[in-house]
Amino acid sequence: MFHQTRRVPAIAACILFIMLLGATAVSADLDIIDYTITCSSVTITYEYADSDDGPWLWIMVFNDDTDDMLAESITVAQTSETITLSFPELPEGTVVSVDMGLGESLYYTFLEPCAPAPVSAASDEAPPCDNLYDGRINRNPALDCAAPVAIYYDSATNRILVYGINPDDGEGQLIAELDLSEYDNTPAPETNETILVTTHPWYSTPLVISRLSTGEWQLATTYADGKDYIVVWSSPEALYHLAA
Repeated sequence: MFHQTRRVPAIAACILFIMLLGATAVSADLDIIDYTITCSSVTITYEYADSDDGPWLWIMVFNDDTDDMLAESITVAQTSETITLSFPELPEGTVVSVDMGLGESLYYTFLEPCAPAPVSAASDEAPPCDNLYDGRINRNPALDCAAPVAIYYDSATNRILVYGINPDDGEGQLIAELDLSEYDNTPAPETNETILVTTHPWYSTPLVISRLSTGEWQLATTYADGKDYIVVWSSPEALYHLAA
């Protein structure tokens, strides 16, 4: 359901950021083909057709009941693309609102009560992406089938192990280790703190692990095509995606 947006300050801030990047207002044919809102993610499929090359497309997701921002994305518009933004699970029925625009212009705002993500029925067939069932903590079948990293928690040593994944053959290479014991009695930082920076082993992109002011951990990197992959967790059982 489409509606008039109430979040002028947030949208204005997003537009200001885009202007600082050097974007200009665009006149474009931007069509939403389909969208799905659950209590932990928003997925939008769109088509874009215009003579301008590569305007900034931005999406902002809010809890409409509280006006809190849940997730955001700013990326170069593609001719056709499906984008998924994930956020911590909300109670069923929470109204989720999505603003979507190009350059300095707001094109769409839509909202609806969220529903839990559907659970696939049991089947005797092999599950999709069976590589996800090897103990890794980033194992969402909808978001992690082709993830650029596999993240494991070793309970015996209280360590996080990160493997970079070859996008061509799925081979993994250990690229980062994080000893959580070192932070057991350490309060969360006042501002987000970078803990470790390395490079993906199969293509040249940074991988950054940070400790957030919330006390959570964040891993940020990209796919081989440059698309963001960002996950956050407070414990190995409570990982969610900010971008995938």
